[in-house]
Amino acid sequence: MGAGMKIRMKFFAATKEAAGVSDATLDVPSGCSSTELLAILEKTYPGLSALSEQLPTILAVNHSFLPLGDVCELQHNDEVALIPPISGG
Repeated sequence: MGAGMKIRMKFFAATKEAAGVSDATLDVPSGCSSTELLAILEKTYPGLSALSEQLPTILAVNHSFLPLGDVCELQHNDEVALIPPISGG
């Protein structure tokens, strides 16, 4: 991985409560994957670590949902939304 890039984060519902913020800009290594980003987020926002143990979290990269278990390489200035499962009737 190279020098670094910025990722714009959006947090919703329980992830917003766990992180304590609704949005943030993170500096991550160039070539960072979605899986690596989740690890960085859990270190940066410890409340997310406990949440991720309880609930699967969905990522949306530039408004496109990433299927659970899929991994993508992020690009500079990508917007990544962290969305917990939503239930309702």
